[in-house]
Amino acid sequence: MTDADFNTSVGFGSLGFDQLGSKTTAIGYRALGTQRFTSATDSLNTAVGYDAGLEVTTGTYNTFVGGLSGDATTTGSRNNAFGAVSLSANTTGQYNTTMGHASMASNTTGSNNVALGYDALNANTTASNNTACLLYTSPSPR
Repeated sequence: MTDADFNTSVGFGSLGFDQLGSKTTAIGYRALGTQRFTSATDSLNTAVGYDAGLEVTTGTYNTFVGGLSGDATTTGSRNNAFGAVSLSANTTGQYNTTMGHASMASNTTGSNNVALGYDALNANTTASNNTACLLYTSPSPR
């Protein structure tokens, strides 16, 4: 970082390339590891977990909590992903909210989606404006 302000970075490689992004929190191995603003920007990104938000370059206002959550997002903004592997293939999709392990894991460019529950909207790749709420229950033992 050359002239960034109000950032918190804990973990090997977290916020490793940023120069001018401000107001960012990255906690975990390589969390927001490639964020790299070249002009003064209040990114307001938060990533907690192994490789969470790893590929974010110039996306803003994202929150990724869980290992590999949002790890492929590059320029997507205003996404909220809670749960391991949630929103993990997203690149440019924005305004997505997902909660649950692997929820929206295949989404790449879809926007304005809400997915709640284990694996919710997992097959979605590019569709937008969807809402899914799933209750995952394991089979009863016999």
